[in-house]
Amino acid sequence: MWVLPGNVILPAPYYSNRMTVHQNGTLEIRSAKRTDSGQLVCIARNEGGEVRLVVNLDVKEVIERPQSRGSKTDGLSLTVGNAMTLNCTYEDLRLSHTTWILPNGTPLSMGARVNKFFHQPDGSLIISNPSVSETGMYRCMGRNSRGLVERTITLSPGRKPEIINRYNSPVSIVNGEQLLLHCLTSGEPLRLSWTLPSAVVLNRPQRAGRYAVLPNGTLSIQQVSVYDRGSYICRAANEYGSSQLSVSVIIIAYPPRITNGPPSVTYAKQGVAVQLNCVATGIPRVEVAWETPDKTRLAVSAQPRLFGNKYLHPQGSLIIQNPTQRDAGVYRCTARNAIGVDSKATVLNVF
Repeated sequence: MWVLPGNVILPAPYYSNRMTVHQNGTLEIRSAKRTDSGQLVCIARNEGGEVRLVVNLDVKEVIERPQSRGSKTDGLSLTVGNAMTLNCTYEDLRLSHTTWILPNGTPLSMGARVNKFFHQPDGSLIISNPSVSETGMYRCMGRNSRGLVERTITLSPGRKPEIINRYNSPVSIVNGEQLLLHCLTSGEPLRLSWTLPSAVVLNRPQRAGRYAVLPNGTLSIQQVSVYDRGSYICRAANEYGSSQLSVSVIIIAYPPRITNGPPSVTYAKQGVAVQLNCVATGIPRVEVAWETPDKTRLAVSAQPRLFGNKYLHPQGSLIIQNPTQRDAGVYRCTARNAIGVDSKATVLNVF
């Protein structure tokens, strides 16, 4: 404990706005006043007895605090593992006869070295290989032409990256198109990766076949298929932690369905043209083809096609011009895409 003038007792630990007694017994007085002058007694006791340390404190002058235009103290982000230098300056001028007070209350005079801290002869404080435990308030006291000056620097732990975009509902995309999944972060994470539904992990920047993680963190998938459906996870991390974003992807795809096909039996009059319809829908795009009685395959294309006396329309209809007995038989229409197949057949009778 500390006993102050007026028999004020401060146990260890003790915290107030101006005075702190740290766990190690150090008494810290902030913004010292002339009224703080006097005899201060530190008492340490246990079952074996007690010892005392008497300190005569004489406050002779007021410490001038920097009048900054912004906050009263300078704030810096601590970077784990990277050495940091804290400068003891006032109005951009270095102070002389400096003393650094560490967050735990330990004073460090010029040239002193304690653990990770080194108070350089030029007044700056070097923190080597800092960890999160080195965060806190560092106070530098020194002299300039005005007298005694104090500067305070607060080291704050860095923050884990936050993913600032969200997908509140599943992402739907048509089979065969390009899929872009965004992962926007606050700050620049040291590591950013996407985990695919197959459990494959792609780091930024990386490209693998149809998949690519772009420099801005966006996952790009070319020509998506039904096999790309599932849950995608973006993970952004640094030494302070990680954040992740989960996106559910639905691929819009339908198997082919012939919506307007030929009847099971078709009757045609010899010499009179007959039309066999075959209209199909499906996603991805459906390919339609006819098979004639002699097993010839006639594929529908974007342009009309003529095969002898058979005219194939771009919409799938097969028109047989001037039919004869040789055209009679089974005609089969088949609609096919990556998802499945549908077909309808008709028996053409020519009389």
